[in-house]
Amino acid sequence: MFEGKAEKKVEQLRDLVEDFASELDELANFINNREESIMWNKFEQIDIGEDVDSALEDASEYVRNYKYDKFRDIEDIGHELVQSFDDIEQCINDIETVIDEIKDAMINKSVYQNIDQIKNYK
Repeated sequence: MFEGKAEKKVEQLRDLVEDFASELDELANFINNREESIMWNKFEQIDIGEDVDSALEDASEYVRNYKYDKFRDIEDIGHELVQSFDDIEQCINDIETVIDEIKDAMINKSVYQNIDQIKNYK
């Protein structure tokens, strides 16, 4: 009874932590890799060789706008991550509750199995 309940909670906790780590990886990947890549891709699209400075400025502006649009998404992800922390905390609390239930059940079983010895103990 308790074993299945505990396993479910541990699996739920594992899923929450994996989802959280995945979101963090995606966010770090964007910050570390995609920003520069997006700028150079845009620069290559708009650069016709006549005004490199202007093309570079336009590409930089494109990235700034892209980041601004993504910032709202990242902010939402941040709220989701905070919720994930709350869910993880609740899951840990649920696991602690299951552990307490197991301890209580084991103590009760031990007492019931040894009731005669306990009554005769002086």
